[in-house]
Amino acid sequence: MQPPVILVIPAWDEAESIGAVLSEVPPELVGEVVVVVGSSSDPTATVAAAHGARIIAQSRPGYGAACRQGAREAAALGAEIVVFLDGDYADPPMQLAQVMGPVLADEADLVLGCRDGTAHPGALPLHARFGNHLC
Repeated sequence: MQPPVILVIPAWDEAESIGAVLSEVPPELVGEVVVVVGSSSDPTATVAAAHGARIIAQSRPGYGAACRQGAREAAALGAEIVVFLDGDYADPPMQLAQVMGPVLADEADLVLGCRDGTAHPGALPLHARFGNHLC
């Protein structure tokens, strides 16, 4: 039996892409999805909630703070594995099985992936595309 997996998606003004991201999350891999939004007025929250995600408004600003708050929520919900994706579709949800494979096989405690900008090249800002060349 697979341990409880919770997906955390930090998202800020991602209303146009979050629905596509959430629609492609493999339900057989992820038990619950937590979307951390910048504020409760962010339209991303409405779209994500309509796709069944649990919504949390950030208490502190910043991407790292959103990740941390999402991870804490996942732990409080009983996650044994926490997976992160971005809400801008730069991380293809269908790749979750590949990324999670070593953890589920008990071969790794941490797996990091590189963003693939080929499917949606406009999703990555210049600094992120540059960073990918370092992977």
